[in-house]
Amino acid sequence: MAKCLVFAPRQYLFLLSDLWQLHLECEKAFELASEPLLGAMRLQWLYDALETAQAPVGHELLARLLSYEDKTSFIQMVGIWQKSLQEAGLSAQAQCEASYAACFIEMAKICDIPITDISSQVIKKIGISMAQSKAGFSEIAPVSKQDIRRACGKNADWLVAINETVQIANIKDVSADNLLIFRLFWRIYLKGR
Repeated sequence: MAKCLVFAPRQYLFLLSDLWQLHLECEKAFELASEPLLGAMRLQWLYDALETAQAPVGHELLARLLSYEDKTSFIQMVGIWQKSLQEAGLSAQAQCEASYAACFIEMAKICDIPITDISSQVIKKIGISMAQSKAGFSEIAPVSKQDIRRACGKNADWLVAINETVQIANIKDVSADNLLIFRLFWRIYLKGR
């Protein structure tokens, strides 16, 4: 994901990176908890720290998040994961997919991508496909880069990069691919033009 953020608008790069780190922190609280209540407590702790603007000593991510003037997206991100935990009857995978989709919607808002019915569907589809790819399977057909650009506009190259990365990851392991950034650049900007 970090490699995909290279394609985000420069002025939002650090904010998106920090939001993604918070997303991963919430996901970790969700996955590592042996009981749902423990995950809920960790998420509430993050929520309270952001809302009261009091970072615990030594928690670098929260300290960095609190340095932003507007913390709305961060508080909403934790709220997304809290809501996911409260959804009765959803499998852990379905909760993860819903949270990834909502995370990408929040990130798109930061990038000034207009959230319409069509752009929302495209962004959610990319989030769900990333969550599925992370879990080792893929049930959603990939979105074309033309459809992403048509639905989301000019600031959506990072979404195209995520979509392309998911497609590559469904074929091979991308975590150790030192040339991935160049492959993405090729697929996003050069191939098919």
